[in-house]
Amino acid sequence: PAAGKSGVVMGAAVRRSQPDVRGTSGECVVGTVFAPASGLWQDAALGLRIMALAEELAMLDVRGGRYVRVLDRGGKVQHGIVDQEAFARSTMPYPGPRLAQLPLTGFAATDRAGTLACLVPPPALLSSASFLQVHCIDRIVVERSRRDQLGLGFRPAPDNKTAAVEGVLWLDRATVAPRSVEWEYRDPTGEVPRGARGLVAFGIGRDSLPQAVRWWVRVPGVFQTTAGGAGEQVTNVIESGAFVLGSNDRPVEDPDGVFAALGEVFSIDPILVAGERAQRLTTEAGTKHIPAEELLGAPSTDAWDIVRILRPNWIRRSESIGLSDASSAGGLSFVVYLDRMRLSCLMGDARPQGMRTMSLLYGQSVPGRSGEQCLSPQAALASVSAADVASIEYVPPIEAGAIYGMGHGYGVVVVHTRRK
Repeated sequence: PAAGKSGVVMGAAVRRSQPDVRGTSGECVVGTVFAPASGLWQDAALGLRIMALAEELAMLDVRGGRYVRVLDRGGKVQHGIVDQEAFARSTMPYPGPRLAQLPLTGFAATDRAGTLACLVPPPALLSSASFLQVHCIDRIVVERSRRDQLGLGFRPAPDNKTAAVEGVLWLDRATVAPRSVEWEYRDPTGEVPRGARGLVAFGIGRDSLPQAVRWWVRVPGVFQTTAGGAGEQVTNVIESGAFVLGSNDRPVEDPDGVFAALGEVFSIDPILVAGERAQRLTTEAGTKHIPAEELLGAPSTDAWDIVRILRPNWIRRSESIGLSDASSAGGLSFVVYLDRMRLSCLMGDARPQGMRTMSLLYGQSVPGRSGEQCLSPQAALASVSAADVASIEYVPPIEAGAIYGMGHGYGVVVVHTRRK
């Protein structure tokens, strides 16, 4: 055990070896724990409450990343990372329901725009009276593939009228400490697509405090994309999640290789991705175009803001080392055009100027060419007001070279204005 900042002694659940426990099940009575599982549940609940208390008292130092990616029905990555952001706080960022509202609201929420959010059961919720008001723990689960773990199975009430979860809380067989919770959504209203599921993994963080180290939710049937050139419609899965980094800046737990898929790059700005927008991002047109309808209501002030928020992958896709540091020599990124007018440097131009604000009214001078100071891609995009943008197009390097000629080896971003 380790002493926390508040002087409260923290530790894992009671160490009790359970070598002979076998799988068994009983009747599901909501609000109760199946008698043979009651001892295990008491120890598991203690571990969960310790995690919840450590978060409540801000005793944790949690750094990590949130992400959204697209998978096929078999779990294979189809489109890599759609969006991502880094976080640093004293709690893991869970999209969980409020304890007092759980029996009424369930594990699904819809915002004002009609976007569905599938909520997860964090430690504070799993160990709460609210959870047992709408669920029972009715079985002990053992699996050959998990010889070092025991599971406590839980189910929602048979007459449940809101989105609930059914799954297994996995415990360490030697210590009875919580290891993970896996679940599927059971929604009689039909709001949550059938087959949606999630996971929260637990581990040991700073000062030997137990904490959640990873979560993900996978929702199938949210959107469809066209596979190949045959026009076949394929149902994909949107996975949203988060993971915690250790002292070595690697995930504490990353069995699915999410961190590798992120490319070890984070976007600092918080980004919310809905299923409809994820569909646009992963279609061929969406990867190369920001249409006018997507700009409506976008939280942006200029063209750089639009690209940074709506298409961060364009920025990361570019191999530039100097895009975010516009004063660095070389390492130029994509070339920016305003309609047919070039705004930023070509490869071989003088080093770019630092970030500055400039009003590009028609008739003003164009940034200098070779031998003169010129704008970085970021500064060029930032100089175009969002009010003047009709749409934005990304042209990949090979196409850019064929269309625009030499010096466009990182691709081109074209800002189409309302006043061509």
